[in-house]
Amino acid sequence: MWLLILAGVAVILYIVIRPYCLKYDNIVCFTGAIGSGKSLNSTQTAVMLCKRQRFSIRWHNFFHPRHKLPLPMLYSNIPLRITRREYAIKLDEEHLLMQKRIVPRSVVFIDEIDQFANQLEWRNPNLARLSAKVGGNFDEFIRLYRHYTKGGYLVLNTQATDNIVTNIRRRMGTFVNLMQCRSWGIPIIAPNILYTCKCRHILISEDVTAVEEKNIEDGYSTLFGFFPLYRRYDTYCYSDRYEVVPYNDEKTWQKLKTNKMIICPSEAVPRTTKNEDDEE
Repeated sequence: MWLLILAGVAVILYIVIRPYCLKYDNIVCFTGAIGSGKSLNSTQTAVMLCKRQRFSIRWHNFFHPRHKLPLPMLYSNIPLRITRREYAIKLDEEHLLMQKRIVPRSVVFIDEIDQFANQLEWRNPNLARLSAKVGGNFDEFIRLYRHYTKGGYLVLNTQATDNIVTNIRRRMGTFVNLMQCRSWGIPIIAPNILYTCKCRHILISEDVTAVEEKNIEDGYSTLFGFFPLYRRYDTYCYSDRYEVVPYNDEKTWQKLKTNKMIICPSEAVPRTTKNEDDEE
């Protein structure tokens, strides 16, 4: 009798909670404006998938000691923690261009994917396949990612899907669009216990884009999750790039009228941000 009651309660909880859970395939891309929760949700998803993959492999190795498989890893292009003591492997261009091999069934996380595969650079030979034997390494990496990693996961994020080069964007299928990320908790004592985000799934099939509207009132459903007990990533991880930008003499406004409009210069202005990685 008690088993039936517990089973019934479990089914009800599953029905109630499922609409608030994230749906994903082998490739999942989070999108949204600044502060929409895409970094939080994408990093949480990447760590969760890595731990799930490891759990599965550990069970396999326990029952098949003669055919042990390597433990899946998490690769990330930003500093990211899996546990308090373990960090993700540093993801670099060689991994994405298949000059370095990724451990089977691993998870790859790419923050700001359009920085690497931007639509304005669609002619880049590493992004576009020029012929059967030349170019398109990253296109092949995405296209055959599930094959090459034997069931691994690829987690991405970007502020806008249209910024991603077209031949890569078409292979992703589903984008999780986020907005209005809010944290909830006990003020002062523990202000960040759980978070909620407005969420919708954007489905891409060939050149057709559609928004999933099942169980959604205003085009968005609610996605929630718990903050980790320790900081997994720095939400301002790129801030050091801006530290070298110089301060100059500033002017203050003296009246409420002006004839000057801000116009972008027609000639390229040299970058002042710090581009080299000095962490080696």
